[in-house]
Amino acid sequence: ISAKDPTGNYVYLGEDGAASVEGFSVGANGGLTSVGQTATVVGTYGIAVDPFSRFLYVSGWGAGVRSYTMDVRTGALSQVSNIAM
Repeated sequence: ISAKDPTGNYVYLGEDGAASVEGFSVGANGGLTSVGQTATVVGTYGIAVDPFSRFLYVSGWGAGVRSYTMDVRTGALSQVSNIAM
């Protein structure tokens, strides 16, 4: 499960069923460098980035949706909200 921000600077990967997302910066040659791992909802099955690269959304099986702000300089995520479903 993955999402790339529209600027092309960051890629976020989550393992199906895992409870975390790993962020990577994308180098000019396409190489990836980890920017950190963030705990998310249990059973991660969907990741999306808003069109302006400000927010990342993660959904989980029976666990709801969490939103995170994306630091444009580092790619780091900070949780904003959690909607239980």
